[in-house]
Amino acid sequence: MEEKNKTARNNRQSGLDTCKSVAMNKINNSIIPQLVNMFDKQNIKLIKLKGYGPINKKEGDDRYSEAKTPVGKWKEAEPLTEHQAQEWVKNGGWLGLEIPEGFDVIDVDDKQEGELLQRLLSLQGFKFHEMQTKNGLQFFFKTSGNLKKQRARFVTALGIVCDYRLSGKGYTVLPTQNTEGRSWSHIESGALSETPFYLEPSPKMVNKSEDRPFSVPIQEARNNTVHSWLCALVEFNLWNKEQLQQIGELIFDSICNPSYYSTDGKETAEQTIKSALSHKPSGKNYEAGSNRNTTTDIRILPNVPVSEKVVLPYGWLLSEANYALYQESSNKNRSDQLVSHNPIVITGRYENLTDQTTGIVTAFLQNGRWKEIKRGRDYMMVQNKLVELSSFGFPVTSVNSRKIVQYLSDFEARNQAELPVLKASEQLGWIDKGFLIGDTFIDENGKERKKDDTDAVSFIGADAGDDQFVQGFHTRGSLEEWLETVGKVQDYHRVMVGLYVSFASVLVELFKSNVFIYELSSDTSKGKTISMRIFASVWGNPDEKRNGILKKWNTTLVNLERLAGISNNIPLFLDDTKEADPKNIARSIYQITSGQGKGRGSTKGTQKMKYWNNVIFSTGEQKITNFSKDGGTAGRTLTVNGLPFGEDSPETGRFVKRIDLAIRRNYGHAGREFIKFILKKENQADWDEWEERWFEYQDVFINRVPENNSVAGRLAEYAALIAVAAQLVNLCFGVEWDSKSIILKWWDELIADNQELDRPKEALQAVYDWAIANRSNFKFNSSEAVKGPCYGEWDDEMGWTEIRFNTLLLEDQLTKLGYEAKAIIKSWKNRGWLDTSHGYRKQFTRKGSSEYYVVVKREALEN
Repeated sequence: MEEKNKTARNNRQSGLDTCKSVAMNKINNSIIPQLVNMFDKQNIKLIKLKGYGPINKKEGDDRYSEAKTPVGKWKEAEPLTEHQAQEWVKNGGWLGLEIPEGFDVIDVDDKQEGELLQRLLSLQGFKFHEMQTKNGLQFFFKTSGNLKKQRARFVTALGIVCDYRLSGKGYTVLPTQNTEGRSWSHIESGALSETPFYLEPSPKMVNKSEDRPFSVPIQEARNNTVHSWLCALVEFNLWNKEQLQQIGELIFDSICNPSYYSTDGKETAEQTIKSALSHKPSGKNYEAGSNRNTTTDIRILPNVPVSEKVVLPYGWLLSEANYALYQESSNKNRSDQLVSHNPIVITGRYENLTDQTTGIVTAFLQNGRWKEIKRGRDYMMVQNKLVELSSFGFPVTSVNSRKIVQYLSDFEARNQAELPVLKASEQLGWIDKGFLIGDTFIDENGKERKKDDTDAVSFIGADAGDDQFVQGFHTRGSLEEWLETVGKVQDYHRVMVGLYVSFASVLVELFKSNVFIYELSSDTSKGKTISMRIFASVWGNPDEKRNGILKKWNTTLVNLERLAGISNNIPLFLDDTKEADPKNIARSIYQITSGQGKGRGSTKGTQKMKYWNNVIFSTGEQKITNFSKDGGTAGRTLTVNGLPFGEDSPETGRFVKRIDLAIRRNYGHAGREFIKFILKKENQADWDEWEERWFEYQDVFINRVPENNSVAGRLAEYAALIAVAAQLVNLCFGVEWDSKSIILKWWDELIADNQELDRPKEALQAVYDWAIANRSNFKFNSSEAVKGPCYGEWDDEMGWTEIRFNTLLLEDQLTKLGYEAKAIIKSWKNRGWLDTSHGYRKQFTRKGSSEYYVVVKREALEN
């Protein structure tokens, strides 16, 4: 050993000169080829780091830490190409290198210790790549296979503190022209050496300076210091005697300053080493994760999804063996308390833009994967509510819930400044000047941002069902294939209009219009559901079974209300009314077309109501307006009668099946592109013009409605919205579909088939028929009596001018017929069909007393 060191010292200067002769270059060009050559690996993976580009919003010292953070989930990201890497650097970003397979990185975060280690390794003849960082040095070795876990701030056998980054688990920041203080200080020309055994970690982790076994270099009490440390290494029982002998020699010769050999001699050093090695280890397994084999270093967790500055709160520990969470005991004679077998971290906080509450984003490690849960603070900080999350796999029970709440509170308090504050919403659609669809937020500039982007708005569900529903709003296949497919249905006007309606849903909010229903109704099952899939494919998975966004009518009112609230501005697709209870459908129609949830109380007052402004799609064998005589529903329902694809033939059946198959393979792209088109600044400038065009189109459709169909005239508002959407679709996708003739054909058919949309007129006809059938129950004159109940007065003359109805009996009959009696009678009055003197009734004097009747004019009844 002495001869070897002597020879090495004679060559020290020449060796160091050779090392320094390698230019401290930064990789500027040909990034990937140079790395391929350095590591003899073709599958080099470069990833995006935030760097000092626009994506980094931090300031001061935090900006550097943020710069080293990956963009998105780096493990799942595709490797950057050479061109992508160069472009990212030009835009201010940094590059990360996933540690190549078969290599280890030893990161010494202290420049003095790094340089000391570099000299020692050079004297030992090791071959390695060396990178200079802002604070220290990184050494790249061929893996020895002995490093199993990534660790941070662990003491090596030599007493030097370092971090460990392993292939497939870690990454390092590459030197580029915009990184600070980072460069390659040595690039080895040949194969690298394996990681030296003496750089393997001891069980001792350094959290604070007083945790170190000794300062490096060792200058005072050197013999006693080395002896104590060697005794500790013996106790750890991780190295054999030959390895411990060499470790002792290296520490005495190279870690001590000056060299112990040059001052006290080799013989004294050997006696000290021999004395330390004579001790017998106690047999305690320090690597087995015993209660005291814990650490405060959160970096031991694999791929922990927090920034580098996030730390474990005071009083909490992690097992180095299995990452279990412990609460530290204040009594050294008592064991630390196991709180959770799974580690838990807070990755961020969020502001719920829907109700202005705040929440916490947590992640827990389970079966090697991090699972995320978002919940409001009233969930995460209350024991009995927190326990409910156990059904999602969250490591909480009624036993440890109090401790978990305390841990989360401590974690948030200690990392207050480091946890990002995200934006979230319980509703999709227009929000925060952008648009949220599924896990994608399209910002005000029309740029897609994923949920982990701090500038994005992400969805937060109140329960697992909400998240499951929203997951259906994703993409598959391509926009080009989708456009080619829907272009084949241009000859089927009922389907094409429904397609335009799907796009029009997001315009309802922008034009301050109202919720309306687009319904396909026919007495057979040919084509309605497949048409709905086409409409739904604009926004997501058009499936009614496999986590799709097409839902069944057979559900509860509360669930429908919940789905409408989540959809918000995106259409809600409800298939097949025959599967649901007719009474529930009537109540549901009224509720969802109102555009707001039912008011409900809470323990503190009233719950915040959800609002929505969109289109509701529906299919059924009978018209949805048959379930409710409410005039408001009729005035918001566009019912399309007949088969969507025309005739029922084998040829049509084969065509529809091909369309259905293509739609199931390509969906979700069109809606996103439509939103981006709307948000383009140049299109925003024309928005007043589009609004004016909407009013003009209303006049066009009203002029095509017969004068006696006032309710159908109200539907012109929605038809005009569809027409605007159709034109925007053509502009957005660069297609020339003949939307004008398609929509006019549909509108004329709609009006002809839906004369009963005029509910007041329909109700008046029904009452007149009832009166005729019960003519004997009306008085022929005011003084004549009738047998049985008296329905009112109806003069027995050919020239009668009115029928005077008993108010209570009339209201009762209207209710039995399914109408809202008072609303209907009020409409009759507004149309001039009643003769009134007091409200909607007229006063008559009979034998000195006043009687009141609802008086309907003959001209209204017969016209």
